[in-house]
Amino acid sequence: MPIEKTPYEFLVRFKKDGALSGAHIKFFETISEGGEVLLEREGKAQPVETANEAGFPMLVVLNAIHVGAIAAFDAEIIAHIATKTERDAEIREKEKAQQKLDGEITAHAATLAAKDAEIKACKQEAAASLALFQQQISAASSPK
Repeated sequence: MPIEKTPYEFLVRFKKDGALSGAHIKFFETISEGGEVLLEREGKAQPVETANEAGFPMLVVLNAIHVGAIAAFDAEIIAHIATKTERDAEIREKEKAQQKLDGEITAHAATLAAKDAEIKACKQEAAASLALFQQQISAASSPK
């Protein structure tokens, strides 16, 4: 069953500062069989740049300059989204690398702490040995 599409909506949005934010078109879709309407529904929003090929009469509403400007703006938004997606992926990769480095630093810090404890134990053992040696020297050199 073919879907009959009739122009339904051309919507333009603006930002608070008055700059163009985006635009879309919609069709009203009707499915019929043997002259009987089986389904009527509002279609999904579509980018303005598809309007002419989809059969939406944009030139009735706007002149060719406006249509081109809106299509270029839509293309710019799509490019911006693609760039942002790439940047987000790069950031995630850098965060993973940073986490790996942080793990390595933590492991090295634990190794250094263990070596410091070994050095401290060796110093204490050397100090105890020196004290015992000094006692032995004192005992040997004192008159009997």
